[in-house]
Amino acid sequence: MYPPKKKSAGFKPWTTEQIQKMFSVTTSKRNRTLIHFLSSTGARVGVIDGNFTMKYLEDISEGCKAVLLYSDENEEYWAFLTPEASASLDEYHEERRNKGEVIDSDSPIFRRDYSIRKKVIPMQRSGIISIMYRVINNA
Repeated sequence: MYPPKKKSAGFKPWTTEQIQKMFSVTTSKRNRTLIHFLSSTGARVGVIDGNFTMKYLEDISEGCKAVLLYSDENEEYWAFLTPEASASLDEYHEERRNKGEVIDSDSPIFRRDYSIRKKVIPMQRSGIISIMYRVINNA
């Protein structure tokens, strides 16, 4: 019932120039989409886990998407993707479909790898941290 005493954030958001540098060193659609997703929603990497599935993603007007973050928790809220971030997410999901994946409401929004012969494994916080660490260092 009481809010946490310690502030959990404090970092500044990425600037447009920093995001452009990150895009310049990223070739993977998934990683580009992660950058779009995190910068558009302002979400932390911890929001993406094994339960972060397509059922929490909705198309809204003007080519944008809404996404429910921290579902079924006290911190639950809706965040929004810009048209550019929404298009990037659509391209990423289309790439997965083209490789043979059947995407439904229980599919992860972000998957760990592309081995279609194996079970789809969702991205986890540790994987996203590793990706973003490499992208930021390369930028």
